[in-house]
Amino acid sequence: AQMPFGPQGRDDVLFRRGRAARIGDLLVDSGAVNHRDVQTALTAQKISRARLGEVISARGLAAHQDVAAAAARQLGIPFVDLEAEPNDLTLLNPSDKDAYLTHQILPWRKIGSRTIYLVAEPSKAAEALGALSTPATPHVLAMAEGRSLRRRIIDATGPALAARAGD
Repeated sequence: AQMPFGPQGRDDVLFRRGRAARIGDLLVDSGAVNHRDVQTALTAQKISRARLGEVISARGLAAHQDVAAAAARQLGIPFVDLEAEPNDLTLLNPSDKDAYLTHQILPWRKIGSRTIYLVAEPSKAAEALGALSTPATPHVLAMAEGRSLRRRIIDATGPALAARAGD
């Protein structure tokens, strides 16, 4: 279920024994994987040193979308499924197309006075917002699965980039 775009409350699934829930626990709770899958991924993670969610999706134990949704939940930010809920193309600023591509950020929707920006890597959101010529204020950050976000950005910016290349 998508989280609302407002102040985020934490529930008991997000905190266990006084600490933030781990991605594996959230994926098990959502039904995306079972405990054996998480143990398999943890073993592989020790060798690869990749993030657990990346190991789980790379091994096909859970869909990329499920891992991204669990990561958003872990961080307490909304998650948007771009396949089910595409972005509003009217929010695109033509002068920001390079920033959208380079920083993997995309204006998604406007809800009330707030513009919702999607990122795949919330830890890089401040840098991404700073790269925009005029980020909308007020705004809210939400997370989308990385491959879906990249596809949507390329679909949205491709025609302008192709026209520019032809000049």
